[in-house]
Amino acid sequence: MEPITSAAADRREQQAQLQALVQDQLFRRWRAVLAWILMAAGGIAILVAWYQVRDLPQVFLQMPYLISGGVGGAVLIGLGAALLITQDFRDDKQRLTELERKISEMEDVVLTQAEIIGEAIAILSAAAEGAESEVRRAVWRRGRG
Repeated sequence: MEPITSAAADRREQQAQLQALVQDQLFRRWRAVLAWILMAAGGIAILVAWYQVRDLPQVFLQMPYLISGGVGGAVLIGLGAALLITQDFRDDKQRLTELERKISEMEDVVLTQAEIIGEAIAILSAAAEGAESEVRRAVWRRGRG
């Protein structure tokens, strides 16, 4: 056995991280994965039904295949589409929740800054009033003296 080089170890770590990321995405988006599987199965059912009836000359012989394959395939495609829509709603809900959280954080920052500015204005106003009264006293003393 030869020792594992640093490059090989890095490559294995990157592969493990990629595999974990793919598994996480599949787990989080199971509705979308299942939806695409259902839609593919529906498409295959329709193709198989068409393939089985393409050479049958009588319509009454074609009907069972078309009903089972065609309608069944359409139902599978519809279920897949419904799952995709629910996954989109879920993704939108997660995005909105994240945006609301960020807006709340920004609101806290803005309120904190407003409080700091308000305190600074109060301090400056008090300092200005003190300076104004000192100027008045100095002017009054000069006038008397």
